[in-house]
This record gives sequence, structure tokens and C-alpha cells, in this order.
Amino acid sequence: MTDLFLSKAPIFKVAGNVAGELARDVSRLEICEATDGLKTMVLRLIGEGPKDNAAEEEQLYLDGQVVDFGKEIEVSIGPSDNARIVFKGAISAIEACFSEGGDPHVTVFAEDKLMNLRMTRRMKTWESVSDADIGFSFRPEFEGELTADATIEDDFFARFGRRVESGLFSPGNRSKANYRVTSSTGDTLTFEAADFRTATSVGLNHVELRRNARDTIAYRVRFGRWNGYVVVHAMGIASLLSLAYFVVPSVSRQVNGRPLGPPIFWAMVLFWGLCWPWILTAVHRGAARDALESVLLEELEGESNEDVA
Repeated sequence: MTDLFLSKAPIFKVAGNVAGELARDVSRLEICEATDGLKTMVLRLIGEGPKDNAAEEEQLYLDGQVVDFGKEIEVSIGPSDNARIVFKGAISAIEACFSEGGDPHVTVFAEDKLMNLRMTRRMKTWESVSDADIGFSFRPEFEGELTADATIEDDFFARFGRRVESGLFSPGNRSKANYRVTSSTGDTLTFEAADFRTATSVGLNHVELRRNARDTIAYRVRFGRWNGYVVVHAMGIASLLSLAYFVVPSVSRQVNGRPLGPPIFWAMVLFWGLCWPWILTAVHRGAARDALESVLLEELEGESNEDVA
């Protein structure tokens, strides 16, 4: 390991080309990796010096010829035949400082590919639906799109399928996450809940994923089994309340002995037995959507980390 770092001078590449002037003018280089996996680079350069065919010293690195916004920058350390890349990312900011009595300098900031996922855009499109369906719906299904700035790799669905079968929410743990893949191609993946506990926990009963573009995943989810469980459960409670009213004398006496007791009682039975499960279904759409998108984003972040490594 010691032999690898015999050469202490960093080697810089910008847009794939070696930039020797950066190694010449660097006064400070910081590369950090945060606990969330994001790598950042801060490169401080001499901001004034000689240029080719120039009679006097001029400002450096502010004309966009060497460093510029969005350009890929790579830093490696070690002998040229066995150099190790310590940073690879894109330039996001350039700062120039000209202070009285101080040496002018230019600071270049860059982040690795994980920043693309930090800038992920989410959007959803609707076709042939009413305003009520857009804002609020009682249907046990939903669909949408997840768009990321990073390109989705060709083997993404194959790797995501393996995660589905090993433990969707926590790889290696299939408790309440027992899903099976029913269909898989290069651009699509379909999976469904394989048992009752899984179907009634998160509610991702049947999920269809497809890649619409190089950076977009469309999804469609149906959770009819989850909805059926909630409906049956609520109707069971309503039936028990109704049975108690007719069978248990003390219950009917208490209900009939209060002003507007029977109308209020039966209104409550109808609400909790018929209305409440559909309200739960409408609210659950958002929770199930967040659960699916969080898993997709987690897998995309893992893909980006592998690319950077």
C-alpha cells in the first residue's frame, strides 16, 4: 500500500484530458466523503500568473478554457502506471477572491455523481382522469413517474428484482416483505405480494415498473387485497356493533335512552363500517407511493455509488 502513494503530486483531468496547469497552480486540495456517501472536492488555485505568449501576468481559470461549470474533473494520486482515482465528479461552482494585500486565488468546487440524485425531480402525469382523481381518489391503485438526473443503468431492473426477492425494504429480511417477481425484462419489472401478511402491511400488492426514458421510471400499483382486508375488517366491527344493539339489552337501553341516540348510533355504525375503510384507502395511497419511491431512490443511490467507486 505504501508503494502506491510514492508520488504525492495529484494528477488532474478535466473533461478526460490531463490538466497539468492545475497541478502546477494548486495551493490547497480538499476531498471529503460524507456519511451519506457524497464526495466533494474543493480545489484552491493561484488566480494570477503568466499565460502563453502574454507579456504580463493575467487572471487565470476564469475564462472557461480549463475549468468551467459542469465539466467533469478527476483527481488521482500515485505513480502513473498504478494511479488511484480519489475523486471524480462535476464542477458546480467557481469562486474568485481578490483581496487587498493578499494573493489572488480561484476556488473550484465539485461533487460526485451522487449530487445528481440529490437534485432528483419528481413528477406525475394524468391522462383521461377527472379533477377528483388528481387530488383525491378512493380507488385502491395509483401510478406515477420518478425522474432522476442520473442515467438509469441497463441492469437496474435485474438488480431491483433480486432485491425484491431478498427483502424489498430491508435486504435479507422478508418479514412482511415477501414479494415474488412475476415478470422481468430489460425495461420492465412486475412483482406482487406472495402472502397475506405482506399484502396487508404496506399495501404494494401488485407493482408494475417500466423505464420510459433513460432517466425515468414509471410505476403502477394496485392494492386491492389491502383494501379488501380493511373493508372486511370495518364491516366486521359494524356487524358486531349492530349485533350488540339487538342482542345485548343494556346496549340498546343506553342508545335509546339518550336524545337522538338511535340516529347517532346508526350513523356511527354506517361511518365506521362503510365510509372509514375508503377514507383509509384514499389516505394510504400516499403512504404506499412514498414507500415505493423511497426504495427506488435508495437503489438508484446505490447504483450511483457503485459508478463512483
